[in-house]
Amino acid sequence: MKLVFQKSQRRSLFSLLWIAGALLLGLWSFVNVYQKAINLYCTPSEALTLPANQRVRVGGLLQEGSLHYDEDIVYFTLTDKQGGLLPVRFTGTPPRLLKVNQDTVVTGTYQPPYFEATEVLAKHDEYYRPKTSSSPELRP
Repeated sequence: MKLVFQKSQRRSLFSLLWIAGALLLGLWSFVNVYQKAINLYCTPSEALTLPANQRVRVGGLLQEGSLHYDEDIVYFTLTDKQGGLLPVRFTGTPPRLLKVNQDTVVTGTYQPPYFEATEVLAKHDEYYRPKTSSSPELRP
């Protein structure tokens, strides 16, 4: 049996196939462009099970006694309530609020034995305390 389409049906079918192809191409482009911008969020326990070099964002508490400075490299360990310990290495200047038992979020990749952080965020408390004019930093 041979399928025979009239001219108007062929045009409609061609238009439909062209639109579907354009939509698939657009979706493929969108996924490829924004794939690097997507960061998965996980706990230190989950980060240890991820494949190496996968970019993720990890949140946990900075373990007591684990914060060490070595010139421009900062070493510390993140922990969670499941008992996972994630050793982190960060090159650069850490935030001033980076303290022991403080909520911390790091972005980077797990490259055993360390999680190589490219960004470190430290949580602060909910109170805003502006510097007063009597503080030495604001005096002329």
